[in-house]
Amino acid sequence: MIKINKAENRYFLKEVLIKSMIIGISFYFFRSLVLSSNSRFISIVFRNPNSLFSLYKFFFLAVTVLVIGEYLIMFKLPPNFLLSRVIGLVVMFLLTTILYSGYYFSFGARIRTAFLLLTTGIAIIFGQIISYRVQKRKNLRWGHSLGFFNYFLIATVLMGLSLAKLEGFIFLDS
Repeated sequence: MIKINKAENRYFLKEVLIKSMIIGISFYFFRSLVLSSNSRFISIVFRNPNSLFSLYKFFFLAVTVLVIGEYLIMFKLPPNFLLSRVIGLVVMFLLTTILYSGYYFSFGARIRTAFLLLTTGIAIIFGQIISYRVQKRKNLRWGHSLGFFNYFLIATVLMGLSLAKLEGFIFLDS
């Protein structure tokens, strides 16, 4: 039986809830910035700001803000830091895809703002829980290298697909 003391429980809540709030605020900041912008570069990168693929990019930008902020603020980073953030980001992608497509194929209507808030909130919280669990593991071999490689792989794929003119479910405006 696993015993959880109060100090660890408080640290878990701080780690998950506060960082989820930072990611959520960053997510909606970038989303509102893109929706209100008239920049040509932003219109190329975010062709359909309401598509599922654009939500992936907003998640990526929000996690990037969190990672850079933690690198600048924290004196000692936890083990598997970047790898845990990347795994949390992938969990956010997967949960958003599952919830978004389930709603879209069930109701066949446009995604409502309330559902978008609920979907992103659930995805962010579960992504942070998984990220916290990975950070609590022992130091994984090549954890930093895997984290950097996967982070830049995701960035390259998102940017490459943004510049290509593709059509499909995740690229369509909901």
